[in-house]
Amino acid sequence: MTKEKSYYSPAQNKATQKYLQEKRQQVRFWVRKGELDDLQAEAESTGMSMAAYVIKAVNDLADRQILTPPEKGQGRKRAVEVKEEE
Repeated sequence: MTKEKSYYSPAQNKATQKYLQEKRQQVRFWVRKGELDDLQAEAESTGMSMAAYVIKAVNDLADRQILTPPEKGQGRKRAVEVKEEE
């Protein structure tokens, strides 16, 4: 039996969980089936994470900063492939 490669050590995971509990709150909401894919695609098309996109939308609608946007380099990074038309 082989052990799967872990990206985080148990100590890193413990530190991350502690930080999240002390410094962050989670917001969850439901959307209709299919809309999540549309939201993800729209966020990716702007080069933003889904969280950053939603935070920007909330702040733009409120016409002031209610939520703090993530700093560049924070959070998960996703590779976005850009196809050029010939």
